[in-house]
Amino acid sequence: TSGSRGSKGSLSFGHSRSHRLYLSRSTRLSATVNNAGGGAGDYSRGRGASSLEESEEALLNSEREISAAASQGPGASSSLESDDNNVGAERSNSKINTNDTTAENTQTTLESESVPQTSPPPFAAGNTGAVVGNTPLLDLSRLSKAENVKVLAKMEFLNPTGSIKDRIALHMISRAESEGKIKPGVTTIVASTSGNTGCSVAMVCALKGYDYIVITSKKCSEEKRGSMRAFGGQVIIADDGLAADHPEHYVNLERTLCEQNENYFGIDQYENQHNPEAYYTSLGPEIWQQTRGRVTHFVAGGSTGGTVTGTGAYLKHVSDNQVQVLMPDPVGSVIFEHWAKHVPENELQASGYKVEGVGKDSIPGTLDLSFVDAMISVTDKQSIQMCQTLSSTAGALVGGSSGLNVYAAVELSKELGRQNPSREFTIVTVLPDSGLKYLSKIYNQTWCEENGFTDDESDPQDEVNRSRCRDTAVPRASATEVDDDLAAEENKSPLFSREVANAFLKDAADILTEYAAAEDVHVVDDTSGGNSNSGNGSGGGGGGNSNSNNSNSNNEQEDNDETSPLLSSSCGNGSGGGGGGNSNNNNNNNNNEQEDNDEASPLLSSSSYNAPIVSTTALGGGANPAFPRAKLADPATPIPPVITLASPEEIDAAYRERASMSLSLLANGGGGSHTTDKLLEALKVTLDMSARTHHPLFLNQLYSGVDPIGLAGEWLTAAANTNVHTYEVAPVFTLIEREVLAKMASIWLADPDEVTSVAKPTTNRKSSFQKFLSSSEAADPMPTPSAENSLDDAVACAPPHDGLFVPGGSISNMYGMLLARHRADPEYVNRGAYGAPRLVAFVSDQAHYSFSKTAGVMGLGRDNVWSVESDASGAMIPDALERSIEKAVAEGATPFFVGATAATTVMGAFDPFVSIREICDRHSFTPAGASEDERVPIWMHVDAAWGGMYFMSPKLRKQTLRGAERADSLTWNPHKMMNMPLTCSVILTREPGSLQAMNASNAAYLFQPDKNFVEYDLGDRSIQCGRKADAFKLWLAWKAKGDLGWCLEVEHVNALGEGLERMIMDQQATSSVAGCSFEGRFLMATPRSCTNVCFWYIPPRLVGELDMHIVTVDSMGESVSPVSLVGVPDELRSEIDGIAPKIKDRMQRMAGDGSALIGFQRNKGLPNFFRLVLPGGKGLSDEVLLRMLKRMDELGKDL
Repeated sequence: TSGSRGSKGSLSFGHSRSHRLYLSRSTRLSATVNNAGGGAGDYSRGRGASSLEESEEALLNSEREISAAASQGPGASSSLESDDNNVGAERSNSKINTNDTTAENTQTTLESESVPQTSPPPFAAGNTGAVVGNTPLLDLSRLSKAENVKVLAKMEFLNPTGSIKDRIALHMISRAESEGKIKPGVTTIVASTSGNTGCSVAMVCALKGYDYIVITSKKCSEEKRGSMRAFGGQVIIADDGLAADHPEHYVNLERTLCEQNENYFGIDQYENQHNPEAYYTSLGPEIWQQTRGRVTHFVAGGSTGGTVTGTGAYLKHVSDNQVQVLMPDPVGSVIFEHWAKHVPENELQASGYKVEGVGKDSIPGTLDLSFVDAMISVTDKQSIQMCQTLSSTAGALVGGSSGLNVYAAVELSKELGRQNPSREFTIVTVLPDSGLKYLSKIYNQTWCEENGFTDDESDPQDEVNRSRCRDTAVPRASATEVDDDLAAEENKSPLFSREVANAFLKDAADILTEYAAAEDVHVVDDTSGGNSNSGNGSGGGGGGNSNSNNSNSNNEQEDNDETSPLLSSSCGNGSGGGGGGNSNNNNNNNNNEQEDNDEASPLLSSSSYNAPIVSTTALGGGANPAFPRAKLADPATPIPPVITLASPEEIDAAYRERASMSLSLLANGGGGSHTTDKLLEALKVTLDMSARTHHPLFLNQLYSGVDPIGLAGEWLTAAANTNVHTYEVAPVFTLIEREVLAKMASIWLADPDEVTSVAKPTTNRKSSFQKFLSSSEAADPMPTPSAENSLDDAVACAPPHDGLFVPGGSISNMYGMLLARHRADPEYVNRGAYGAPRLVAFVSDQAHYSFSKTAGVMGLGRDNVWSVESDASGAMIPDALERSIEKAVAEGATPFFVGATAATTVMGAFDPFVSIREICDRHSFTPAGASEDERVPIWMHVDAAWGGMYFMSPKLRKQTLRGAERADSLTWNPHKMMNMPLTCSVILTREPGSLQAMNASNAAYLFQPDKNFVEYDLGDRSIQCGRKADAFKLWLAWKAKGDLGWCLEVEHVNALGEGLERMIMDQQATSSVAGCSFEGRFLMATPRSCTNVCFWYIPPRLVGELDMHIVTVDSMGESVSPVSLVGVPDELRSEIDGIAPKIKDRMQRMAGDGSALIGFQRNKGLPNFFRLVLPGGKGLSDEVLLRMLKRMDELGKDL
């Protein structure tokens, strides 16, 4: 409610059995009123035009107009708009007798008020229009449910045509005349109407000389139809029950007729702002004057909304926002759902109801709900029985909307009396039309019996009404005086109780689990290895299932149809012929007599859900017996879509259709409080409309579906909802972050030449802190923690380091550059840029854009990040780096940072780290404020956000990461190839304490030096205050997989990349591979590196022409990779450039099948090529990738 607690007119509502009353804040009106009635009122909150003084003057003019010609007779009428002869007659300006009303006399006792007159009152009006408005008040207080509450009603059925609509018809047509929009004898007035406005428009047109057409629906009573015809115009009857946007809906027919005929003028009562203006300048002032300002509440239903908007606006204005407005709405109308339940307009659906002239199937533009403080839902039976009560007890023969209004006023009186029995209230409502218009319906016993409106019948809308109110959302704005029981029930979240919250979370977890562990598109091949539930199994050609130790197998292993494609050994190990496998147990032999190979061990994981069940042997990839082969269940079966790309409008429509909510939070007070069922459905819609990153063919980004163990860790940290800044609020997460950082630092900083194998997993605690690499006897190994060591001792076993989990690789790269600047200029963090040396950083032209952004953020300046040329593979050229450094020195700058990359974003290139380290060491410099003998090398940072997983394989590490261990800092994103949930990123540095030295602020409210365990606090190392516990999910997954599991996963996915490259190279010459023919041609665009495979698709139309300019096979008959486009004409290059975007569009739009998601881009002067990345291998095999290429060929062959 508006106003302060306890102030005059304040209102709070509680329960009634058959309805609810809902509240919102209303706002002080700022509106304009033209002194002569010629200016439109502005009814929108916050959109004032004239000053309050001007408004008051205009209102006084309006009141003078009413009272200046007041007559003494109760049957007379005042003229708000006189005819050309200025002849007017007015009803008495009456007031309410405050004496108690007796049961015998329900009519208000009127006292004549002496008003100064400038001329004798006329005896008769010049025309019918002169007697519109200034209707008397009827005292209905005998119906009130509380002695302290008066109920009064404006007798609007006494207007000339028997309805309140005479006010707006006269006003809107007169305003159109004054604005020059219509002329008598030329213009035909067209009005869509539920009945009453049509009668009123017909009357005014007859008075003013206009032809008219009124359009109504079959719901309109025959009496009203006859009245509309009686004034000499045309009446069109449209079908009833049509949707609001149907072209033949009676409201839309008005617009259609006016568009087709230039001399037609539409009244447009549902959008015409002169509609509420009519009530603002007449009905509102009349009520205020007749009650002498005692009105506290105004009750009116709405069809066009003009009455409740205009009258409510005036009464709130003149009462300083003390008058409260209650709007009843019939069951079946959409206004209640929109206001109280926050249903968006385009989702509203009306249902049938019998009461005429009130309610609506859409929200009219003339209805401003900001002036409504409460709503009540009323059934047809409640409205019609109140009409019959009024006729039999008050002598008032009125229509159904009058019954609805009075019913609401009576219910309001009960609430007011219950809440504040000692205070006087005055409710004013309106009786909009006469019951003479409904003799065939409301006052017809047979009709009432047929519709269930008699006393002995149950209310046919009762259950609908209860449901309508029960599901109502929290009010749009919080009320200040809502009673306790209503607040307790209606203002709560759907999850207000623990039981409801538990049920919701379980249901939500089921949805998320089903999504994250979605069915694969593969089944295990007949020759594939299966599961081992205990012990070890070995199988020639893939291995079968084994339930005991010491089992031998051969190529005749029996197929097991119950083997899940996503499960490998849940206990023990299996080895298989066809690849070099090993077993940690004795007596496991295989018929192929493969040599034991520590670098290709079976996958060990907890239930091994994440184990990729694939092999790359079929098409030239390296064998890996840890992953039994997979094949498609049916080559003809479509692969489930990765994404069905929808427009923003289509996505919003999906939420509206399935979850009954909009994406928007801006409208309707944030969208309201939806039921748990709708919230759960919203979860499903969100997943359905999103890219399925867990899909095997989500090959678009450097991340993919999450590891299930990591996902469980993410859920736990979200549930714990703590912050890893101090030990006291996150003791477990703090310790775990320290342990994971120590582990990752041990891996990064190890010498790759001392690596012989991945450490064998063991069952004792020692393995948790085992040094990652096995050192040779000649090496000086780090101390190995024992089971008796403390956690501190275990961390001490790692090389000296510092680090943090940070929100993303870009932030990690920023930390690296900040650390480099801090070493180059330690006082920069205090002094700032003024007087600082010019520092220059160097990165590859293939480096991540975060380095440039960081330079802008940290004040270094993007111009001081120099791009270094890369070679054809995308790796930084050392000579180019050295030349750039020398150039910077010659310009007087200080080279302080080199950002190298381990697997570039596009081409997957690994920079030459050994050479870069040597260059950084050669070009040492003196930090700001240091002496010449304190020279330091240029800081070398390695962005291994994408390629960090290669550290986990001794073999791949030696091939790609040699020299990275000599860097000063490292970025590593486990949320990429390690498949941890986003985000999971690390900054590591070999300089202990450097993060604390650079970032510490010693915030006294957090990092008190005398509290417990302050030495474990990590927060002051960070540039943030709040940090998620991202280390936990990685720690949990590491416990499940061990070093060995990571090793096998990265080697497998690398082999998949090699296999795809071989497929493309094999078909470059023959347009076929593994018996699969292509109509177009795939060509390698860049050398494969990491798991990035970059290629072109050439449609058949261009193959022959392109073959004239390129070489795909060398003189030895070997396929060329990459294929050079040097010499290819620009026009042909341009055509190639357009192919990838078109195929991707076909793959992801709704018209396509969403079968895969693959990126494309231009790079190094090459036309658009596909950039396929393999961030994980789950569900992938050579056959699946081959099928994907075939599908691309099908989608692109006509281009």
